[in-house]
Amino acid sequence: MTSIVDNFDNPSYWNAFYGDDEDPFDWYSSDAWLAQAVESHLGGDQRLSVLEVGCGTSTVLCRLAATGFRRLLGIDFSERAIANSIRHAKDAAFDHIVEYRLQDAMSIEGHYDAVIDKGCLDCFISSERVDGALRYLDRVADILLASGGTFFLVAVNAADIHVLLQTGEVVMD
Repeated sequence: MTSIVDNFDNPSYWNAFYGDDEDPFDWYSSDAWLAQAVESHLGGDQRLSVLEVGCGTSTVLCRLAATGFRRLLGIDFSERAIANSIRHAKDAAFDHIVEYRLQDAMSIEGHYDAVIDKGCLDCFISSERVDGALRYLDRVADILLASGGTFFLVAVNAADIHVLLQTGEVVMD
């Protein structure tokens, strides 16, 4: 029997999840809270570059743009999520500041001062894709190490992530 978490690494699952709903979807915590936490931690240095991985329809980057940040990129492998995010950025008049790209989290490149993950790593953990989770974390580390950057991780599987980081394994109950 296939469980719903078996589909978390499938773009078609997320395309169906987001559907034609144009409203942003907040995972775990409010986008307003997360944007404020990121801005506060970064000391309001608006020159810093911020990447949101697995952005879905998050409004975090638009909220950061509203405070003056200008180097903002959100990526997701769901076409519908990206289309909705682009539409939202345009409606909020931030489409010239915030860039959204259809891109898999495993193919992230470049260097960023901050990476935001609000549920992306959870998808790897929930799908028991430990090898993918470790490769993803390696990519994030590579991206941030060049700049001495910050990884903002919002997750519900914190205990599983802690074990993963210590042992390289995930124990699912």
